[in-house]
Amino acid sequence: MKQYHLFKYANGKSLAEINGSVEVPKNKGLLRTLLAYTGPGALVAVGYITGLLRLIVVRVSSFC
Repeated sequence: MKQYHLFKYANGKSLAEINGSVEVPKNKGLLRTLLAYTGPGALVAVGYITGLLRLIVVRVSSFC
C-alpha cells in the first residue's frame, strides 16, 4: 500500500511542537509535580467554562 504525504504526518507524534512544554520538577515529590500540572489545567478549565457560559447566555437570551 502506498503511503501518502498526509498519512506520514497523521501517524506521527500528536502536537509535537508543544509536547514537553510544561516544566515538570524531577524528584521534587508528589505535591510539586501536581502543582506543575495544575496551573495549565486550570487555565484550560476556565477557558472552557467561560465559553460554555457564554453559549448558555446567548441561547437563553434569544428566548426573552
